[in-house]
Amino acid sequence: MEYEKFKKLLVNKEQTNVDFKFESHAFASKLEYPKAELVKDICAMANNGNISSYLIFGVSDDVKNFASVQNSKLTDENIQSLLKTAIYPPPTVRVFKKTG
Repeated sequence: MEYEKFKKLLVNKEQTNVDFKFESHAFASKLEYPKAELVKDICAMANNGNISSYLIFGVSDDVKNFASVQNSKLTDENIQSLLKTAIYPPPTVRVFKKTG
């Protein structure tokens, strides 16, 4: 994702196709709840029809606080594997990481 697109998403705040999550513990915890929460959020975004939707981690709901995503297990591979078993048909998901 281009940085300009990211800034535009922040300015427009949360909408039906944009959701901010300050953090996620999916895959970093042995509890199932964090994974279920991630699946719920992705499923909601996947049901927006043919609209590109964004689940952005490291941003608070009010867009006033930002944090680096500390969950190293929140990867494209782990998310794709989870979705294949949790949602049918599994939605297409791409993970973008901005470093530096």
